[in-house]
Amino acid sequence: MNSIQNESLVSETNSSNSSASNLTTALHAAVIIFIMTLIILGNLLVLIVTYRQRSRPSVRVANMFIANLAVVDLSIAVLLFPFSVVTILLRRWPFGEALCKFNGATNMMAGAASILIMAVISFDRYRAIVSPPGSKITPKQAWVLLAIVWTWSIIIGVLPVLGWNQYAHSSLSTMCKISFSEGRGYILLVIISCFVIPLLTMFYCYLRIFLKVRFHKRQVQRWSDNRQSQKNFRRETKTAQVVFTVLFVFVVCWTPFVIVHFLQSLPTISISRIVFHSVTLVAGVHSACNPIIYITMNRTFRNELHQVCQCVICGRVKCCGADNLVQPLSFETSFTQRS
Repeated sequence: MNSIQNESLVSETNSSNSSASNLTTALHAAVIIFIMTLIILGNLLVLIVTYRQRSRPSVRVANMFIANLAVVDLSIAVLLFPFSVVTILLRRWPFGEALCKFNGATNMMAGAASILIMAVISFDRYRAIVSPPGSKITPKQAWVLLAIVWTWSIIIGVLPVLGWNQYAHSSLSTMCKISFSEGRGYILLVIISCFVIPLLTMFYCYLRIFLKVRFHKRQVQRWSDNRQSQKNFRRETKTAQVVFTVLFVFVVCWTPFVIVHFLQSLPTISISRIVFHSVTLVAGVHSACNPIIYITMNRTFRNELHQVCQCVICGRVKCCGADNLVQPLSFETSFTQRS
């Protein structure tokens, strides 16, 4: 009798654990789908708004950087998140070795491109605020910088496919990733070129911007007669504040992910599934943050959002053209009005 009761209790416990596990899995997949939807909608909006500004030479350079950052975030949502959803639901990687390499390479390329583009944007702000007048980045220079960023990002993503390190799927992860125990030279290359150098560049640029702003405040009386110079400086400074916010959110979202993945590579440390998935979700949320930052900190972007929504609701394609703009949207001029 006691044996039958014990077996019944064990069966009920297993059934309860299985139900809880299924619920957790479904919730995890639902959260990924929700984040993916936010990323796609938000960054499509960014691309639409920058497209509406295509005929304005004064904001062309800044919009090039914004659009490329949005493309990176879109690629994460479209090319990576669907793999994660299926892997979560099936609790295994069902796509084979070839797609694992594609998934890992895309993940590395997107991560490298994202931080390198933000370093370029920081350099653009440095040139606009600290450097002498007339030294802003030109469209031709912007194309060269973006070409370098994307070329290097592709190289970083493809090297493991060619045999330097490798992409593999672990039981904890929802994506394929590089091995931290193999190809230490590759790991060092990634850390230096896609982490240390970009972060040092951003730190230096924003330190110089901070010092320039502080110096400007001390000299404000001397510049009191040149209102246009003061207006331009305030505009560039407010723009830098938005860019710094984008950078700060990036660091907050990705630092736990990097730390946990590094600790997981150590043989003496074990990372729980909940912690691993939590930091992965936080890193994924970053791709949806930039449009939210733009909307929150910039009235012009909200105005553009309102116009685009009207176009969608009314079904008018023509109104989404450049002839119906309110104000330029860019890191160059439009991130200057804060409500």
